[in-house]
Amino acid sequence: MLDIVKKPASGAGAETELLTDSQNNLYPTSVSPDGKVLLFFTGNALSPTGNDLWLLPLVGEAKPTVFVQTEFNETYPAFSPDGRWVAYSSSESGRNEVFVVPFPGPGGKWQVSQGGGSYPRWRGDSAELYFQSSAGPLMSARVDGRSSAFLVGAVTPLFEPRIRNVGFAGSNSHNYDVTPDGQRFLVAVTDDAPAEPPITVLVNWTAALRN
Repeated sequence: MLDIVKKPASGAGAETELLTDSQNNLYPTSVSPDGKVLLFFTGNALSPTGNDLWLLPLVGEAKPTVFVQTEFNETYPAFSPDGRWVAYSSSESGRNEVFVVPFPGPGGKWQVSQGGGSYPRWRGDSAELYFQSSAGPLMSARVDGRSSAFLVGAVTPLFEPRIRNVGFAGSNSHNYDVTPDGQRFLVAVTDDAPAEPPITVLVNWTAALRN
């Protein structure tokens, strides 16, 4: 099973175990902007509620609590940078779509993707949400969460990233990220691109003209 541990980013010091579960793999995906709460999802395919979203306090008593739990699979939660919202993927429509709910809740739920979407990421000002569409392109959704209602504006494709979907085994599939200004993306890409044909360089070709 995959557990949740922490370690200083400097690499110094030993790991500290935060949470373990004998029945579930645990996939940490996002920390609240104030550093007090960790979002993670479980990976027990045999559970009647599938994959669920949980909260783990990082200060005080580290007792996890359910955040979103349904009969469907909820995965890859991400805090908005302003700490007011959580984006995640859900299979409730029969395929993965990206939804947003308020944090800490309760409240409404807003669908961001149409036609399939997963792996949501936020721009640093919480005004844009990115996700991978089922058709392939990385998408951008203009959003506004400054009030109690979450508004979804234009959703447009950005580029074809050839994202490497590494799946659940040993990974929580952090396969891309975006800079706070939304101008640059770091992507784990596939290595199955067709090989470039070799280049042949012919030297002293003028000698052949004299024969």
